[in-house]
Amino acid sequence: MNNIIFPKEGKRVFTGSEVQGQDGEVLKVTICYNGQKITSEPLASARFEVVVLERNSNKFEESLVKGRPEVGSVLPNEYISQFSNGEAVLQGLKFKDNSNWAPGKKWWFGIRILDLEESNLKIKEAISGPFRVLDRHGKASEKPDIPLLDHGVGRLEKVGKERASDLEKNGIKTVKDFLQLYHMNPTKLLEILKMPESDKQWKTMTTHAKKCDAGSNLYSYKRENTVLFFNSVYELMGADFGNGYILSYKLQDSEKELVNKWKKGFYENIKNKSFPADFKLLNGQPVRIVCNFTGNPTDDDASQHGNKHLLLYRNLVSLKLL
Repeated sequence: MNNIIFPKEGKRVFTGSEVQGQDGEVLKVTICYNGQKITSEPLASARFEVVVLERNSNKFEESLVKGRPEVGSVLPNEYISQFSNGEAVLQGLKFKDNSNWAPGKKWWFGIRILDLEESNLKIKEAISGPFRVLDRHGKASEKPDIPLLDHGVGRLEKVGKERASDLEKNGIKTVKDFLQLYHMNPTKLLEILKMPESDKQWKTMTTHAKKCDAGSNLYSYKRENTVLFFNSVYELMGADFGNGYILSYKLQDSEKELVNKWKKGFYENIKNKSFPADFKLLNGQPVRIVCNFTGNPTDDDASQHGNKHLLLYRNLVSLKLL
């Protein structure tokens, strides 16, 4: 028995947008025999059709999605393509209707071989895993696996329209704003969200937000002989007590006590005035950003400083403060 291997389907599909794989890669299909790709004719260049199924069933024809009368077929056109050396890329595959009206609100892709009636070959259809098709108007509020700093706060897990509105009224418009307040004053954030810290949704929400890449820029804050380092969302990354940079999770209890006391001063400063990041994390170490009036690092300025965190940026063309 020959059969077709269908790739993993995309986790989220939107009407009008091209269907992609799990990590944004193109969708490919392969025709196989006992798990091995077929490269001999006529199967290696057989034509095939992609269809949409309302359920995963052995009754392939009976499972075809008919489409709603007011919309028509769920795909804009018939999708027919051809294998080349046993493989094919599915390009331009789009939906024109969502699956909210389907049983379970999910569909399946199916692929069947065409034009083999005279060959006496039996080809088993391929059926993908289930997926949901959402209306393209909801794409702006999609909950991404890994949010970006400039995403709207409503794209965080467990932040619906009402919570997003409450946050925005308090100046928390982006994921970056959310994380900054989370690190500076989590109690205030909980008050805005009207939830206790014990609420499971709080953990889901903050865990999702913390997946965000905060970048490599750092803010420094000096107290006595110690320098504290914070990232772009004001999370304490580490400290230097005069003997080298120590990551925050490696601090001793006595050091943590001092740091927790001193970081309140940083939060007061950053809350009352805006200033640029002055360090960058390179190879796990904070390195001072030295810039001239154009925003470019200068060898002269760097060479005149004895601070052990300085690095001569001889190979960088431009490093502008954000």
